[in-house]
Amino acid sequence: MERCLAPHSFLKNPSVYQPPRCHEAIDCDSTEICVRWKSDEEILRIRLSSQGRDSSSAEHEDTIIWSGPWEEVLEDVTVGIYSARYQYLPLWLPSAVSIFFDYLSTLTLSLYFFNLLPLSFLDGGQLLDALLDLLLKAKPHVPEETELGELEAGYSAQRPRTDASSLSSGLAAHKRTVLKGASYVTGGLIVISSTLGLWNSFR
Repeated sequence: MERCLAPHSFLKNPSVYQPPRCHEAIDCDSTEICVRWKSDEEILRIRLSSQGRDSSSAEHEDTIIWSGPWEEVLEDVTVGIYSARYQYLPLWLPSAVSIFFDYLSTLTLSLYFFNLLPLSFLDGGQLLDALLDLLLKAKPHVPEETELGELEAGYSAQRPRTDASSLSSGLAAHKRTVLKGASYVTGGLIVISSTLGLWNSFR
């Protein structure tokens, strides 16, 4: 025999209200009947406790009855420590802001590494050029008529630069080959990666 139970006994605080329990019908009086959960029934009581802004405010409790596998509570129920000051503010706003800044930091870091690629129009190309000059022991060429004050002022026309004539023709040719090769290889890898990404997205 199955009966429907009033939900009030499950919504109350168990520390305040202790409903009588039975295991068999013999445990009940003649005017009572022993009612138990079905063997395959999974019921979980979730208590929500919240307090007002002031420490003197009374604590408010709500009860949620979860029907289903208990493992799904960890997947479908989200518990947080934030409470909206105004009712029109959604509870998911703090997590959305946190996710936004996480994506923003990831994007910034990605652009930083992308800028280091050895392409001629990126800073990575200039960095590779400077490293090759350092490895090839190229000396900066400074015109004799350049004044010290002009150098300190940073005039581009009089700025110390590495002249191609400071390298031998063989080293200069190797440098140009390395720069072009690095640029072509990097550009090819970018095109291949983009093509494969688009192909996987449309599969």
